Amino acid sequence: MRFVIQQVSQATIDITTQTETIQRSIWTGAVVYVWIGTEDTDDYQSKIEKFVRKIQQVKLFTWSAGKIDASLLDNYGELLIVSNFTLYSRNKKGSGVDYTQSAPFALSKEIYDKLIELCHADNIPVITGEFWAMMNITATNQGPINHIREY
Repeated sequence: MRFVIQQVSQATIDITTQTETIQRSIWTGAVVYVWIGTEDTDDYQSKIEKFVRKIQQVKLFTWSAGKIDASLLDNYGELLIVSNFTLYSRNKKGSGVDYTQSAPFALSKEIYDKLIELCHADNIPVITGEFWAMMNITATNQGPINHIREY
């Protein structure tokens, strides 16, 4: 699993469905882009559990004296978690892009939903995008501080 984590002072996601546009927002926290690769489908439970433990405690935020020394818990931060299959893209010959390293849709959605469920169960303030929907995300990235994690 691949995660791109961006420290934000605010973020808004607009989700366009066939009938409406839904808007969700967070303030201080992180936008997390996640995708599941083909190799992640066997033992995904331990990978998402590890992510949920780490995202709360890892030092991602600037707290004092310009040092990155605060966690999501220290900051009372929120998460905006968004599925993003392009995190496993590869360039083909020329300008083509290959997404075959991404896990199949149904299994990816199941794993993504389980990740969200575990965040809620661990009392992490989280909002989400909609799996496989058209989404527009506006975020104020602080720092900019970005982290890439793979489990």
